[in-house]
This record gives sequence, structure tokens and C-alpha cells, in this order.
Amino acid sequence: MNDQEKGVDLHVHTKLSDGKLSLLELIDYAVSCNLQAIAITDHNTYDPSIEELKSSAPLTIITGSEFSTQFRFRSGRTKSIHIKGLFFDYRHPQIQAIFHHEKEDKINFVKAILSKLRQAGIQITYEELIQTFPQTQSPGRVHICELLRRKGYVSDVSEGLDLYIGESGEKRCYVNPLDYCSSIPMEDCIHAILNAKGMPDLAHPYYYGLDESELHELISSFKQHAQDAGCMEVYYRDYSALEQQHLFHLAMYYQLLPSCGSDYHGFYSQETLISYPYSIYEAILNRYQKLYGVSPL
Repeated sequence: MNDQEKGVDLHVHTKLSDGKLSLLELIDYAVSCNLQAIAITDHNTYDPSIEELKSSAPLTIITGSEFSTQFRFRSGRTKSIHIKGLFFDYRHPQIQAIFHHEKEDKINFVKAILSKLRQAGIQITYEELIQTFPQTQSPGRVHICELLRRKGYVSDVSEGLDLYIGESGEKRCYVNPLDYCSSIPMEDCIHAILNAKGMPDLAHPYYYGLDESELHELISSFKQHAQDAGCMEVYYRDYSALEQQHLFHLAMYYQLLPSCGSDYHGFYSQETLISYPYSIYEAILNRYQKLYGVSPL
């Protein structure tokens, strides 16, 4: 296979967080999509069994996680921001501390959503959620929406998010995660990833509903802390060619490495892994080796 045919996806989820497929199922699916490398980026956690698979897997598996953080703008407004970590040492004490902290907060957040749903006449208990998704360490909004689908309240997960609990849409039972999850400041997460010899990656910049000045403020602050290790998800499943072009120009302006990801969960309709150019991954890998003097693989 030549370089033009190689594909990578640097943002995928398994059952460990809010994905539909197990780790092995996801690997098989990635191979069927002709991917040469994937980053497993479950939310605020990492499966150590991945390390045992790396040497025998039919493709490159990159250590990763999608961290929940918060960022305060100069205006005083606070937003929940997702930072991917790539290639980091998951055993590092600062990384483990984030994992533990986020898991405790997530339970309170999910229970608050279920309480609002009950007020709207929709009966889902936390125990039911746990029993329905036993392999998931911390059920979240996607799992709630999947239960809404199974109970006939919505036709699919996307509709559950749009009508009830998503960041946008009707927000009938929306709960602000920052009201229940004391996510760590974005800069603290970035420094933890750097201390664990990883590459911080700003996930889906358009997801947060920012205006252009706020987008610049966020990216500028991210770059200030991530420095030469900083990456930004320029290529993302929901972005138009024009949006990706704009993000590419921003990445170049702030001297960030372009990153990519389908954000594959498997619960959304017509959702697939995406084969992004292998050169995106190679540029990040080369920067890692230059910064840390070793290969992360």
C-alpha cells in the first residue's frame, strides 16, 4: 500500500466511554476501512489492555483520550472544551488524577440529566443505564439518548440530543456540564499531557458555538500553553470544505499541527470511520520525535 492509499483516524471511541463497539470490534472495523492507524480517544479514561494489543494488532494503535476541560474567556464566560491527548503515558500521576476526578463528576452530571427527564415524564434510572451498558465505565449523554431510542421517545440518538439533552437544539432537558462537573482548567490539562510526554490536540473547534473573536481567543490560549506540541482538529466529520479550509488557515497562523478525526461512536445514523491522509499522522509523529527524542510507538 502506498502513502496515498494509507488512512488514519485520530478520534474514535469504544464501549469504554460512549462508543458502541468494543475495542476488538473497533479494530476489526478500522481494518475493514483500510485504516493504517487509529487513536483510541475515549472520554477521560484509557484502557490499559490496549498496550497488550499494540504489538500484534493489524494497524497502529495510538494511545489517546478526550479530556473534558473548562476555559474562561476574557468576557467571564466559561465553556466546556475537549482536549485530546495523543501518545501520552497513561500511567503518569497527573493523567491518572484527571481520570479519577472526571469519573466522579460524571456521575453527578448524568443523574442531573435523568432528574430533568423524569420531570418531563421520561423514566430512566441511573441503575437502568448501568445495567444496559455494563462495559461502559461512565455512561453519558449518548447512552441516555440510546435508551430514549429503545423506549420509543426518539427515532435515533441524534434526535435525542437535538430535542432533549444536546448542546444545541431544543434543549428540553439540557443540563450544563459545568454546573455539575468541575472540569479542570484547559491549561492544566494541557500541561498534564505535556508532562506525560504527549501531544495536546484541540478537538472540534466549531463544536463550542463560539464567535470568531472567541475562537481566536481559545486557539491563542491553547497555543500559548501547548507550544510546539500543539495540534488542532482541522479535519472533522461534520465540517464543510470551507470550514476545514478556515481552520487550516487558523492552524497555520497559530503554528499548530493540523489533526483529524471522525469522532466515531457508532450510535449515530450513517456514522463511519473516516480515512484521513496518512501525512497528517506522520507530521504529528515527526514533531513528537523531534520534541521528545524518542518514538512513541
